[in-house]
Amino acid sequence: MTLPGEPPYGFMIVQDGRIVFADAQAAGMCSLEPQNIIGTEIEGKFSPEDWSRVRQAMQTVSGSERPALVQDICPQTFAEAVGCVDILVSHTIFQGEPALCLAWIDRRGERQRQQEAEVMRDVMAALAGAGDLKQTLETLLVNLHGLIDYDRAGLFLVDENERIVLADRTAESVPAIHLDENPLVAEMRRTRRPVIVDDVQVDTRFNQWPDIQSVRGWLGAPLLAGEQMLGFISLGALNPAAYSASDAETMQMFASQVAQVLERVWVSEQSYRRTEELEVLSTISFALGQAESGGNTLLAILEHITRFFEASHGTLLSPDRAGSRLVVKASLDDRLVGLAYPSPRDALGNNDRIYDAQEEDIPENDVPENDVLENDVLWNTLHSGQLLVIPDVNEFLQPGAADIYTALFGKGQSAVLVPLKTGETVFGLLCLAFDTRRRFTPRSVRLFDAVAEIAGASLRRAVVLEALEKQIAIRTQHLSTLYSLNAIASEPLELYDFLDQALEITLDAMKSSAGVIHFLDEKGQGLYLVVQRALPREVATSLEKISIHDDFWNNLVHSPTPLVLPDLVGDPVIPPQLVSLDHPASRAYIGAPLRAKGQALGLLSLFGETILDYTIEDITLFMTIADQIGSLVERARLAQQAEMAAVVQERQRLARELHDSVTQLLYSQVLFSGASLKVLRQGNTSLAEQHLARIEQAAQQALKEMRLLVYELRPSNDLDEGLGSALQRRLEAVEKRSGIHAHLALHREPHLEPPIALALFRIAEEALNNTLKHAQASAVQVSLRAENGRLTLEILDDGRGFDPSENPHGGMGLANMRERAAALGSALEISSTVGHGTRVVVRIDYALKQNLLDEVVG
Repeated sequence: MTLPGEPPYGFMIVQDGRIVFADAQAAGMCSLEPQNIIGTEIEGKFSPEDWSRVRQAMQTVSGSERPALVQDICPQTFAEAVGCVDILVSHTIFQGEPALCLAWIDRRGERQRQQEAEVMRDVMAALAGAGDLKQTLETLLVNLHGLIDYDRAGLFLVDENERIVLADRTAESVPAIHLDENPLVAEMRRTRRPVIVDDVQVDTRFNQWPDIQSVRGWLGAPLLAGEQMLGFISLGALNPAAYSASDAETMQMFASQVAQVLERVWVSEQSYRRTEELEVLSTISFALGQAESGGNTLLAILEHITRFFEASHGTLLSPDRAGSRLVVKASLDDRLVGLAYPSPRDALGNNDRIYDAQEEDIPENDVPENDVLENDVLWNTLHSGQLLVIPDVNEFLQPGAADIYTALFGKGQSAVLVPLKTGETVFGLLCLAFDTRRRFTPRSVRLFDAVAEIAGASLRRAVVLEALEKQIAIRTQHLSTLYSLNAIASEPLELYDFLDQALEITLDAMKSSAGVIHFLDEKGQGLYLVVQRALPREVATSLEKISIHDDFWNNLVHSPTPLVLPDLVGDPVIPPQLVSLDHPASRAYIGAPLRAKGQALGLLSLFGETILDYTIEDITLFMTIADQIGSLVERARLAQQAEMAAVVQERQRLARELHDSVTQLLYSQVLFSGASLKVLRQGNTSLAEQHLARIEQAAQQALKEMRLLVYELRPSNDLDEGLGSALQRRLEAVEKRSGIHAHLALHREPHLEPPIALALFRIAEEALNNTLKHAQASAVQVSLRAENGRLTLEILDDGRGFDPSENPHGGMGLANMRERAAALGSALEISSTVGHGTRVVVRIDYALKQNLLDEVVG
């Protein structure tokens, strides 16, 4: 007889309603031993409904002797509520008597596999309808009960950092289990098979396992997709040895199907996330581009980034040029802009120390410990270039914490510090604060990095642009300061007034509250106060005279660089004159020597609230101002010396003129006067008359030359009213007062450029001087004629004349006239005969001489 289905099979023989034979399989299906089932009624082995079906089959076979199959029979001893046995009834002979043979076909394994398949179909259908990874995981945990009983369940997945982390519905902050740290995970990865543990409480591999305290039996199955392990399923039971090999096989099949679904969902979700991130980055790139094209670029970019990450506050910090302070360049809170945070090195002290503005080395005892440097998150993030997530900012807001953290984090709960880079260079920090406690996922961290990379270029350009604009503004201010100094230096001011205004300009440029200028005395042994601004009277009095025998002042006066004192109080090196200036607005000091041609002239000193805001450009400006004041002081001194030398030279010239002309004439008068008295006593009146006539002539000549000297002492460069008017004033002031008949003839005087007019006036002046001194003329005529662009100047006298052939070059006066005429592109014409006067003529094409330079006048 061929039986349908698969083993196991059991056989039972029934005669007259009682069991007369049963093998072990059939007895086992009724939960009885073979010897205990013989002689019992067959009816009691089934439920009334199933017995009705079995009895009908037995009756059918008894009448026709044809086999009959009864399916889905559930013996009363079975625990399952569904049919799991098929019974094939056939006719047989047992011990010579007709009987019925009942072949029991066990369908429980097949039914279980069908049930599992149905559950799997339901699970797969549910997974197919899941929208995202989280919903997929929830579906798995809900439907897993349909296959295997469990009391605890967890799904562990490999995250983006290659860590196995719990990913069920309830775990928010369960510690991660690393692949290389747990032997169970390593075993599943190696064997690619489920692992069964009878009692986890005695297994050391579960020491660091999350939420495992009440679990005894455990089953884990890897989720495999190709060669990759996506994670594993963890099932826990409250009873030990709760899972069998059959359960492991079921879990293996289930895990295989789940892994395929998870891979598909994971890939889909990752693709969606990448697409979303690209769209986000594209959006922010566009927004940053718009921000760059607008005004106030730095703040606009910061606003876009802060709004994109839904942060409550955003701040951009950048180190200063010295790298000693982090300065707030832009912030959504305007009050924070300009706030500076020193490096731990500067924060540990040194403010009471005198240091040179160009000093670079710091003594070893001033260097803080490494742990102090490393524990500052702002500077550490800047130096490391690694993004820092701060889930809880409260640790930075404790009493005693730096004020910068309160300013940056405010009332926030979480924060992110993002280094801003161009290439490998970190040029700043972006600080984003959040009002709520944020959980930063690897995806969000990636997004921070990506946005920082995109925004880094824009922010760098904005920072550079702002720095350039600031530098331009500083340079403009510095140039304006230097221009103002030059402007007052060109004014006719006394040296004291110049220094007073220069000090005021310097105080304004350096944002200082008070200042003083000292000069070295003639012996170079001390400083004396020249001008001061805003110093208290008692301090100004103490600074009136300073001995440079004090090393402090001596070193400062002869130093090639400025000296900076951040704090005037508490340092024994600082001299008492400065210690007395104990005022919050004047605690800092900067001083530089006034020098010219390498020589010290004095000292420029400024006082202020702080010098920390000074940049290298400010210090350079201060040095430049000191050098310029020194140069201008030296120039003023040289001008004063030149003026004194000119006075002395002019006095010497007048002395020579008086000696060579007037003194000689007076001396000749004395001689003739004595001779006249002598001849009068002798009665020789005729000779006495001759002597008196000579005395008269000498007196007249002396008077003429004295008038000429007086005229020459007056300024004679004023030609505002024209050449003709200047010549007329000369004739009236000298020649006419000397008794000479003088006449000026003008014929269409043209407009002449001042250099040309002055050169012609000097020629006429020299010719008239010669007439007055040497010609003994009674009349002189000066004529000025302009015809057809040609100008003619002529000086004619009726004096005694001279023979040009005897002295063809003439004296110094004639040489000067020839040089001036040549500079005008003309030649000096001189005609004279003894006894018939002298004629001097100069002709120029004045229309071609309008652009002559000042050297024409000499």
